[in-house]
Amino acid sequence: MALAAKEGGAVGIRANSVSDIREIKKQVDLPVIGIIKQVYNGHPVFITPTLKEIDAIADTGAEIIATDATNRIRPDGKSLEVFYQEVRSKYPHILLMADVSSVEEAIFADKLGFDIVAPTV
Repeated sequence: MALAAKEGGAVGIRANSVSDIREIKKQVDLPVIGIIKQVYNGHPVFITPTLKEIDAIADTGAEIIATDATNRIRPDGKSLEVFYQEVRSKYPHILLMADVSSVEEAIFADKLGFDIVAPTV
């Protein structure tokens, strides 16, 4: 599918899971937006919700990491601002994408310093 996407003109691929990201990176030279959909006890924030998932994606070589950037508290009890600061401190050079659901969330994510803001939630 990654090869088909590239041949079809894709300029990047959004992929869920460490195994998918690694396999896509082997097959094509397109930038990858990595996510991990992880549900914690039915918590509503599940797109790359904690530093554990960020660490796993960072280890794959994905060029961009996307995370839920809504105003909801994360499964570990952290606000988006605290989470963002932790991620940016540990990975200052990785590109971070904010998945938002409203204009207000987009503005806040931009003010925090996310590199990319997208209405994907």
